[in-house]
Amino acid sequence: MNRLVAGTFVVMTALAAAPAEAQISQSGELHIYDSTGKDIGVWLEWNYLRRIFGDGVARFVEFSANGLADYVVFNYTTTDCTGQRYLSIDSDGKHIPVVTQAYYEDQPSSGTPASNGKTIWGAAPNALMSITAFSYYYQQDSYVVCQAYPTPHQPPSTDGQPMIAAPAIPVNTTARGFSPPFCQGTRPVRCGSTTISER
Repeated sequence: MNRLVAGTFVVMTALAAAPAEAQISQSGELHIYDSTGKDIGVWLEWNYLRRIFGDGVARFVEFSANGLADYVVFNYTTTDCTGQRYLSIDSDGKHIPVVTQAYYEDQPSSGTPASNGKTIWGAAPNALMSITAFSYYYQQDSYVVCQAYPTPHQPPSTDGQPMIAAPAIPVNTTARGFSPPFCQGTRPVRCGSTTISER
C-alpha cells in the first residue's frame, strides 16, 4: 500500500506483528511508523502525533514524512541564553497546557540542561511558574538565533502579567530510534520513500 505524503511517495511494507512501544491508543487509530517499523506515535491531525515520552508523559509533537519538525523556542532569565531554559505558555487560559507539547531541536544550544542537539524537549510536569525572561533562543529548520529582549519579556503586554513557563527537560533523543521516512498505518509497517516532483 502506497501513499503520497507532502510531495513524497511513501512505500509502506506490512510487517509481522511485533512489540511496539507503549502508546496511548484506541482501536482503529492511525499510528505513525518509521523505516524500521517502529511505532513513533498516534496520529492526531495534520502533521501532529501523540507519543508517550521517556518521562512517561504523553505529549504531541509536529512531524513530516522526513522526520520531526525542527522547531523550539527557549526562554531564559539571563540576557545571553544561559542558565535554566524554560518553555512558555499563554496565560489567558485558552490554550493547551504547556506540558502537552514537545519540541524537537536539531542543533546544539546553550543552557541548562545542556544539549548536543537532536533532542526532544518538553515542559517539566507540575512545574508551571511565573518568570521574567530577558532573552530567548529560537531554532527552526536549522535557523538559530539567541536574542536579548529589548525589555524584560512579560506577555501578554496588554496587562503586564509575567510569563507563565515551566523548566524545559529533555524527554527523548533521536538516538533512541527514530529512522525517517515516516508513514501511517493501522498495524506495524516499514516505511520507505522515493521523492517525486508534484505536477
